[in-house]
Amino acid sequence: SRKRHRRRKMADASGNGQHGAGKTPHRPYRGESHCRGRKNERRTRKNAGSIHQIGYGNQRACCNLWKRKIQKPDECDKRRSKTRPRKEKNKRITREKLLARFPTGTPRKRIDCTNMKKSKILGQVYTPNWIVTTILDEMGYFGKDILKKNILEPACGDGAFLCEIVKRYIFEAKKEGVSTKEIAEGLGNNIYGIEIDVEAYKACINNLNQILEDSFSDKVYVDWKIFNENTLYFYQKYLNSFDYVVGNPPYIRIHNLDLETREYLKQNFVFSTGTIDIYLAFFELGFKVLNADGKLGYITPNSFLHNTSYRNFRDFLGKEKNIKILIDFKSNKVFQGFSTYTAITIFDKSQRKDFFEYKELAGEANI
Repeated sequence: SRKRHRRRKMADASGNGQHGAGKTPHRPYRGESHCRGRKNERRTRKNAGSIHQIGYGNQRACCNLWKRKIQKPDECDKRRSKTRPRKEKNKRITREKLLARFPTGTPRKRIDCTNMKKSKILGQVYTPNWIVTTILDEMGYFGKDILKKNILEPACGDGAFLCEIVKRYIFEAKKEGVSTKEIAEGLGNNIYGIEIDVEAYKACINNLNQILEDSFSDKVYVDWKIFNENTLYFYQKYLNSFDYVVGNPPYIRIHNLDLETREYLKQNFVFSTGTIDIYLAFFELGFKVLNADGKLGYITPNSFLHNTSYRNFRDFLGKEKNIKILIDFKSNKVFQGFSTYTAITIFDKSQRKDFFEYKELAGEANI
């Protein structure tokens, strides 16, 4: 048969495994690949151009690339590179090639690793101004009544909420004809903030002083009640003291906290059990520092609405019935650069109702 004839010719051409003197290597038939052992060659190739196994027992045949007689073993490498170039291994990019890809004028996106680290460790997520104004408006922090109200931001950062609070206080005080001296005393007596990060604390004081310079022609000094302390411990000095508690508490998963803080939370906060976030402790301490008619307004992750770890907290809210407004942003991202899903919650301790106002932002929105 043709198959047997072909196998005989291939065996004759192979000889004893060496190229025969003056003999022409086997030429494949029409439609036959130049080397039937190519597949095996890829696995068992030792020297390109040498004799290799073709899959018929011990029979061997010469590689007849391009139907030419191979004079030297290295010719196979040269010819093979024209049709099937080999990939370069461990290819290194030199500095010159890198600069050629990214010229000097190419804009680059800078990543602030310091802020990323603080966001992870301290849970710092700075608040957009429209969130600040929304929470203060929904809480009712406006009008002349705020001149006699005490307000606390328990994690004030660089003063996102406090700056707006001070501006509103000064505006209402001037509107009522209050003297500059009395305004300075009111700012120092009625507005409080706590921040654990030293840099953010100093930035907050500077921002508040800048507001004073912009608001008054004369130099005004205020003894700010802004403290560089850990709120989890410091809040106990102000139990039942405030009419308003407002802010954007830190977001830190409990497994990212040190062991000492974890134990402190479990021993001193009722709802800090299981796999929860530290913002839940700020809800609890916020309720403790409010007076009987106080109001609390936070923007936090919305995980407390549905996660099983927060079931005890939801049961507590159901019994107290003092939620006034809940704004759920669903899957829309409020904070740029963070994938946190958030909600605004307003509480009023003076009310106990079986219903509350609920709003949500459905679908994808560019906030």
